[in-house]
Amino acid sequence: MQIGKLIISAALALSVSSCAGLQGNEQLKANSATLINFKQDSDSGTKVAQLMCFKRHLAPYTEIDRNLSPAAHDIFIRVVDYSYMNPALRNRTQWGGIVRQGSYIMLKAPLTAGQIVTIQRRDKDGKSYIWLQDKLTGKAITDAVYTTLQSQFNIDSDYLDKECAKGSV
Repeated sequence: MQIGKLIISAALALSVSSCAGLQGNEQLKANSATLINFKQDSDSGTKVAQLMCFKRHLAPYTEIDRNLSPAAHDIFIRVVDYSYMNPALRNRTQWGGIVRQGSYIMLKAPLTAGQIVTIQRRDKDGKSYIWLQDKLTGKAITDAVYTTLQSQFNIDSDYLDKECAKGSV
């Protein structure tokens, strides 16, 4: 009988703490801007435009949304095309591919609390156009900036980490 009460008490405590965690997460999102990376898969590879820096250091690619403080930011974006050595690996968490070409750009963006922002990418005439867009309104919050992807672009993590320290994200 005591074990049954103990199990019920533990389950109740867990559910209450889970609700508190969700409430804290929702409060965090309401007090910050959320940034969502761009990713487009095809049979031959993946096109990405992603937040390059987080907490002023080089950030690995993640499909998890990033919460940023509401402010005017200098946001570094990594624009990369991946090719697949083995197309069967395309849907795995690990890329299973090689970097075909890439580039880096910086966007100046005013972010507000509660705003959800997506990185947008459009490729045209050998150039990649990148901008930030408010997900709820569909309106651009930055001008589109273009870059030409290079087959030999700098992936030196020490150099990129120093660049990240110059930004505000």
